Amino acid sequence: MERSRGSMAAVERRKTLTERPMDVLYLSYFGIHLLASLAIDAQLTYPPYSQSVFPAPLRKVVQDYLTTSKDPFLLAAAAQSSAHVWFRVLLASETVFQIPCFFVAIWGLLNDEKRTYPLMVCYGTLAASSTLQCIFSVLYGDDGAGLTSAQIRALLQNYIPFCLIPLLLTFDMMLRIVGLLNTPRSRQSRTGALKLGVGEAEGSQGLELEQVELARLEKNEVLARARRESNGNVMLESKIIQIPHSVTHDIPAAFPIFTTPTLLTTTSARPSLVLDPTNSVWAHITSASIMNGATANGSSHANGLANGHANGHANGYANGHTNGHANGLANGASDSDDELPAFDATEHPHRRYNPLTRSWVLCSPHRTKRPWQGQEEKPQGTSLPAYDEKCYLCPGNKRATGATNDDYTSTFFFENDYAALMPQAVAEEKNQHPLLQSQPARGRCYVICFNPQHNLTLAQLSTAPFSPDEHIVPIIQSWQKIYKQIPAENPFVKYIQIFENKGSAMGCSNPHPHGQVWSLDYIPEEPSKELASLRAWSQDPANQDPKVNLGACDDHGKPSMLLTLAKLELTTPGQPRVIMANDHFVAIVPYWAVWPFEVLVVPAQRQIRNVLQMTEMEVVSLARIIAQVTCKLDNVFKCSFPYSMGVHQQPTQLATSEDDEFAQFHIHFYPPLLRSASVRKFLVGFEMMAEPQRDLTAEQAAKRIRDCDDVHYLATLEQS
Repeated sequence: MERSRGSMAAVERRKTLTERPMDVLYLSYFGIHLLASLAIDAQLTYPPYSQSVFPAPLRKVVQDYLTTSKDPFLLAAAAQSSAHVWFRVLLASETVFQIPCFFVAIWGLLNDEKRTYPLMVCYGTLAASSTLQCIFSVLYGDDGAGLTSAQIRALLQNYIPFCLIPLLLTFDMMLRIVGLLNTPRSRQSRTGALKLGVGEAEGSQGLELEQVELARLEKNEVLARARRESNGNVMLESKIIQIPHSVTHDIPAAFPIFTTPTLLTTTSARPSLVLDPTNSVWAHITSASIMNGATANGSSHANGLANGHANGHANGYANGHTNGHANGLANGASDSDDELPAFDATEHPHRRYNPLTRSWVLCSPHRTKRPWQGQEEKPQGTSLPAYDEKCYLCPGNKRATGATNDDYTSTFFFENDYAALMPQAVAEEKNQHPLLQSQPARGRCYVICFNPQHNLTLAQLSTAPFSPDEHIVPIIQSWQKIYKQIPAENPFVKYIQIFENKGSAMGCSNPHPHGQVWSLDYIPEEPSKELASLRAWSQDPANQDPKVNLGACDDHGKPSMLLTLAKLELTTPGQPRVIMANDHFVAIVPYWAVWPFEVLVVPAQRQIRNVLQMTEMEVVSLARIIAQVTCKLDNVFKCSFPYSMGVHQQPTQLATSEDDEFAQFHIHFYPPLLRSASVRKFLVGFEMMAEPQRDLTAEQAAKRIRDCDDVHYLATLEQS
């Protein structure tokens, strides 16, 4: 035994640095990278106002390097660019993770310390992949657009070595680890391990192990001493356990049956014992029997399955033929997908993901059967006059402030007399507590009268004697005019929100057909979340696959979430969520809808970032699909269906950011009615405290709307 240990020690002699030329290369690399990281990269992880903590010579090193190299990533990090947050995160990870790695790696290379190999594999993978991303961004992305060929070559001369050497380091260290696992010592340990398989039971032959002692020795090796009976051979389910007469083995701690606490059952009345090789105390088992009798009627779970009938992973059996779970369920009572009832979206509760807001909605279709004894809304009356002299929105009438409306004949817009925002700039509140923050908000609010006739709605403009081409197209043209005019007159405006609240159930204070436009000096929460989601979806490498994006790309060749959604819905067999479509737009009940009869209108053919980018035919198509949607909604319950409708589109050109290029014009309709003209949905309780929930599925709602007539119900009543 002593001779064996001596020979192993000779094999494990540490090599000098001169005998390891590759390690000299790695050592030089880590030394150079450490200096560069401390001198340049670490400074850029701090905000500009806190970089004074670094000595002036170090700050000058950074400035000189940025001036000469024109490195777009370090320049963006120095400027705290929001478009390169990912690179700033890389710099932060370099400071937190890589710099400590440099010191550990240098120590390991100097001392031929093999324990540092896994750490260097992790570092090399991270460094090579992040540097490769920078290289491709310079060569094929926007980051190299403003650089000359000479500057790009200079950058690549810096970046390529910092990619290739970590890549070489990764594969070299992986091969070294594999080599260590294949040393003579490890092979000897594996040869001495127990060979145990599981098959059909063949009888009651057994092995008595007398006074087996287990211990954790140096480097997690377990010394098993056993005294063998029956010539050392045991038939266990047609497989043989070989225990040599020289009862002393080196059994590595990594052998599965010993790394997981394992339950041994006996044929005697003695209790089963759990062997834990990680315990530093010797474990003694006296006269324990491992029997393969007729009671072993199935496959064993490695975590302690006694007489198990369920298939399980044989954790600790070499050549194990068991399948299934590794949790050791007694008597094999396990749930599997095969045993569960088939999923039915019309009956079973489930969650649906909204990629636009990156949120979830709980869908409970079985709840549509519950009785309703709650609040009922009073349907909005339909007996309104064509002109109301008391209405503040009818042509020629005086408003509450004394201003007089134009005697308009089509559409009319004016600045809201009771606006939620004001255009005056004010100073930001000072000395704010982090928990009590505010910021000034500027803007202007406008009202758009859709039609001079007091008793009409968008839905009614769909049916003769009205038509969307003649009566809804002017509304969209007003949107275009306002979208262009407001930023020109108010340069501080960054976003224009167009919306309509229809019906008293949605808080509408005047039944005259009208909408509103709020212009703001910031991008509000909902459009901001959507813009960020559209960008993230387009840039996600997984969505570059044509099988995912379906070839639906924007005018820059990048995947478009909403174009993909439109194509997916139109090509799904049966089009279960499509309400209607025309040459340019499609209206759907989105898969993730929160409101019972929620509708989403999206372009179907191309990227349209804002209302100004529409062609004349696209404006007509949009007018027609708005008419169809609103008409069918009214026809669902034969009432003036209340809703909130809103346009989401690109922020104004004065507020351009990287997110804006991924914008896609679309319209949301959020109608609250649920079961009838008088029963509405409330977002309360669980929906306020946890997450949105709906009862009716999107597919059921889309069918209800789709099956409704294209002729407004009031026109049908008048004809009858």
